Amino acid sequence: MPTRAGLGTLAISAAVLVGARLFGIFELYLVAVAMIALVGAAMVWVFVNWRSLHVSRIVEPARLHAGSASLVTLNLTNTRFFPTPVVQIIDEVAGEVRADAHVPPLRKNQVTRASYRVPAPHRGLIALGPMTTKVTDPFGLAGGVRHSAPDTAVLVLPAYDDIEPPAKPGGLLGARENRSPGRIGPHGSEFSSLRPYVRGDDLRKVHWPTTARTDDLVVRTELVPEDGHSLIVLDVRATVASAEAFEQMVSATTSVVIACRRRGDTVRLLTTDNESHTASDDASLAKILDRLALLQQSSSPTARLVASNGGSKTETAVLLIGDDASFLEHMQRDALPNTASVVNFVDRRPTAASKNPGLRSRRMLFVGPNDRFIDVWQHDAGPSIPSAPAQAQR
Repeated sequence: MPTRAGLGTLAISAAVLVGARLFGIFELYLVAVAMIALVGAAMVWVFVNWRSLHVSRIVEPARLHAGSASLVTLNLTNTRFFPTPVVQIIDEVAGEVRADAHVPPLRKNQVTRASYRVPAPHRGLIALGPMTTKVTDPFGLAGGVRHSAPDTAVLVLPAYDDIEPPAKPGGLLGARENRSPGRIGPHGSEFSSLRPYVRGDDLRKVHWPTTARTDDLVVRTELVPEDGHSLIVLDVRATVASAEAFEQMVSATTSVVIACRRRGDTVRLLTTDNESHTASDDASLAKILDRLALLQQSSSPTARLVASNGGSKTETAVLLIGDDASFLEHMQRDALPNTASVVNFVDRRPTAASKNPGLRSRRMLFVGPNDRFIDVWQHDAGPSIPSAPAQAQR
């Protein structure tokens, strides 16, 4: 279609035609026709050349953590016999900014590349597109715009800190005993019941007093802690945390989830808006991280936990909550294990009274508005969690 210059040329040609008619000057007719023909030739030139450039977009990486940047590479190829014109490529980024580049002429089958970086300061979804290619004739009288690549997106996962995982129930020594490769059969710390001997049972578990009375081999069974299981609860209610505090809570949750999975735990993530996710391998961990990338605060003031009463008292537990003591009391009564770590994100420094809410939890951490989660976690999470360098991974 004609550009502004082309429309101006057509308007001038119309005025010249009127002058030629009024004054009867034949040469003015020739000038007007030449101007109209020039605009028409420009439109034909654009129609022939506007599809000569093939563009493909490659985004690496398409999933990244906040604080990083993704590289977008454009592969440009001439698919026609004649060289391409100078074209302008525009790629919209998140509907607010755009990448703008002019591509010089390319010969037949020539390939060139252009790239730009997409910063990802915050978690969420960064939309890329639509991408358009604009072709203009050498005189600037006509131009054409077309979509040259499908829309895509970059998924920005929450930022996380490289922290040590929360302590296991019973301490690290008990965890090593439960996972000892030399043990035979289940090995727990508390007596559970007696049962008849089955071939292959560990003879060290034979209960000799009962065996002597019944004249049959009887073995004892023990309560085996859910070693290797982690429960993480995230409070997503907008009534208990500001938007800034919630972003810090999501990043802290990501840090704990990654730390527990790195240790080999099966991770169960519960949110107060009735969502439950479990990660037992890399694929399911990726799904949890994708969900955390798009997680929003809930407008409901009520906490609704899936199977909160079904949580084991022996699994590793971490609660990341806002400023709501009643929620702590509810969790303490229903599902909070004795060894749970409670990370309380508050908008102001806690008082001495609020630091001692009367809960049975051994670890109560407070993260203020100016505190870094990794500093509080590594310093206050308890002696069973070894210290590590406070280095955030972005």
